[in-house]
Amino acid sequence: MNYTKENCPVCGKQFTENDDIAVCPVCGTPHHRECYLERKECANTAKHAEGFEWTPSDEPQLPNIEHSFNAGAHENDKIVCPYCGRANDVGEPVCVSCGARLYGNAPENNVPFTQVPNYGNPNVVQIQPNDIIGGHTVADTAEFVQRNAEKYIPKFYKMERTGKKLSFNWAAFFFSPYWFFYRKMNLIGAAFMIVSLAVSVICTTPGVIAAMEQFNNAYQQFISGNESITQQQLNDLLMNYLTMPEMMISSIANFLLHLAAGIFGNFYYKQKVKKDISWVKESANSPEQYRILLFKRGGVSLTMVVLSVVGIYCLEQIISMVLLKIQGGGI
Repeated sequence: MNYTKENCPVCGKQFTENDDIAVCPVCGTPHHRECYLERKECANTAKHAEGFEWTPSDEPQLPNIEHSFNAGAHENDKIVCPYCGRANDVGEPVCVSCGARLYGNAPENNVPFTQVPNYGNPNVVQIQPNDIIGGHTVADTAEFVQRNAEKYIPKFYKMERTGKKLSFNWAAFFFSPYWFFYRKMNLIGAAFMIVSLAVSVICTTPGVIAAMEQFNNAYQQFISGNESITQQQLNDLLMNYLTMPEMMISSIANFLLHLAAGIFGNFYYKQKVKKDISWVKESANSPEQYRILLFKRGGVSLTMVVLSVVGIYCLEQIISMVLLKIQGGGI
């Protein structure tokens, strides 16, 4: 969500695109993260008991609708999209027709649809802070996830409601294994990294090394001005290297690894959230310590991403040197 038109309720300054924003998991009030940590609570904590829910300044305040999946929905119930009026299956967090969120959402005043249901329609799914995901409240889960919690909560909620363990994660697919380190799932990230490196080692045969060296030598001669090496010859050498069976197998294996990360990423993350929040509850001696541990244990880690990138690069260089020595008879 774009908060650039809003002001921090603590310092009063308007948010910018570069600000690190912390959103209250109970009422949704945005704060500068520094302000939130300094205050140690939401600026609207006193209003939480009244069911206060923050809304953007340019959007109307909606009534507090006490309805959720846990309120007795049945398999044959339908969720009516407040934007387009499409009836969706009860397990869907977003409309299959227009993509609008089906929980705690309402249409803009200028929506060109005439069959938009009333905001208080009981079929519009509401995810409440006290609803349960993995044995813990939505509020605690959101506070643990922190960054992009608004994206993960509906996915976890749907998995919990439908009993499905799989939910595709595009970030895990494109950025594996680094996404696992980013979300502090270091062991799983290390496992994906080891498998990827193992595939690389197995597929780096003497023939592959020879083809790579042949291309590199030709490329060096080409850029140095050697007219005996043409662009076409260089392209042929490159295609010969890329289309070798070992390289094709390596590409397919790595694609399958990324696909597995995308398919199982949300499941692994949901399990981590459940396990870590349980650990925090057992370890904390006070509500204040509970919140501190929840904040520290959750969130993301850019440090681990950097370390994993450097670690993979160093391991690849070491493996390459060892393989070259073996190929050259040095070992």
